[in-house]
Amino acid sequence: MRFSSKILLFGEYSVLHGSDALLMPFPEYSGYFDFYSDYHNPSPKELTSNQSLLQFRDYLLNSITNLKIYIETFSSELSNGLYFNSNIPIGYGSGSSAALVAAFYNRYVVRSASHKLDKHLIKTKDELAELESFFHSKSSGFDPLVSLVNNPVLSRKGNIVPVEVKLSKFHPFLIDTRIERNTASLVALFNEKMRDKHYQSIMQNELVGYSNSCIDAVLNEDANRFFENIQRLSGSQLTYLADMIPTEYVPLWQQGLNTDKFYLKLCGAGVGGFILGFARKANIKSILPNAIMI
Repeated sequence: MRFSSKILLFGEYSVLHGSDALLMPFPEYSGYFDFYSDYHNPSPKELTSNQSLLQFRDYLLNSITNLKIYIETFSSELSNGLYFNSNIPIGYGSGSSAALVAAFYNRYVVRSASHKLDKHLIKTKDELAELESFFHSKSSGFDPLVSLVNNPVLSRKGNIVPVEVKLSKFHPFLIDTRIERNTASLVALFNEKMRDKHYQSIMQNELVGYSNSCIDAVLNEDANRFFENIQRLSGSQLTYLADMIPTEYVPLWQQGLNTDKFYLKLCGAGVGGFILGFARKANIKSILPNAIMI
């Protein structure tokens, strides 16, 4: 069973200070558990993944958790060449560890018959966060939840709701910067900026509002409202989150704002990984040939 990568459509940084967040699976990239193609001669990729899973197993053995895990089965399968076969880019914030954690939860975590994923999303999210903390010092659990339920998820005022997302009116696309990034250091930089009261006010009064308006417009398929607010959000990110935008992509970012043909925004923490864009018309690849359509 494959588990998709994810895209944080809206909510990066602003979700830390009260905004909603909208995430969706992106099956273009995915991963699944598999066994060595040749047990006696595993590829470097297979061996590296297996060794990482062994470290994860050791972490689980030494951690205090209320989760019931088929740990002996996991250990046995690791000895037989289990690895996570994935094409999800690492260091992109697109959910490489989230897909692995979702796959692990699905395969090795014991759940009661009454534990229905669609009825216990918050509980499931918290359990996934506990598992993903091995890969990130702190995890919200949202990313692996999206991979596990394979459905867009809206986080709003403490509630988690599966939603239907139709993006055909907004012509979304990704730009691959081919730059790996360190999310933890970027979040630390943002938190440092938030110590400034003026900056904090801008985030809460502008970016949170624009982000929430974009989410509402997407859920209501309101193209006019969406492009009005994505233009504002793109401009505000360029002004107030410039440190999170790769320098070489600033001219392209500005080009979109100047021409009103497309708008770029952060896709997660920024600096590297993917940049998310939305175009007014479907022919965006005539302007950006390397755009990855969503």
